[in-house]
Amino acid sequence: MENIPLSKFLIIESLLSYMKYRHFSDIRITEIVKKAGVSRKTFYRHFISKENILEVQFDIIYHEYISNTKAVNSYEEVIELYFKTMSNHIEFLKLINVHHLSNIAIKKSEYYLSTLNQNPKYKILDKPITAYCETFVATGLWHMFCKWLNSGRKESTQEMTAIYLSVAR
Repeated sequence: MENIPLSKFLIIESLLSYMKYRHFSDIRITEIVKKAGVSRKTFYRHFISKENILEVQFDIIYHEYISNTKAVNSYEEVIELYFKTMSNHIEFLKLINVHHLSNIAIKKSEYYLSTLNQNPKYKILDKPITAYCETFVATGLWHMFCKWLNSGRKESTQEMTAIYLSVAR
């Protein structure tokens, strides 16, 4: 994903900073813009809600993931790259998990994994796919990642890939 405007970045960072010590529902847009040093007008130029800030952060993560899939050649590598990419954003994903905002993560996972799966080279599933399968994969990967996160990420990304493949096939 191309560079984002500084004001957009500052708003994202402001929200994430608050999420480290306050419940998501208690954080107000007024506080976010004050901490970011931008106006409400600037906020609404970039976002429509607090939830949208998190969606945009997921867009950034998934753009990184999809961009990196161009260098892989197998289903297994695509799955391992998922765990590696998510690990690169561990602090953000811990906040999503702690604040019980998995619905946003799953929605974005469904969208991007569906997009990725439409290219035969990057297929997530090696069998005919339906929207139900995409939902299953997106939800399953996200929940496996959260389980791994909550258990201290003791397994390597290669081990997590093997676990996923043993369940998915």
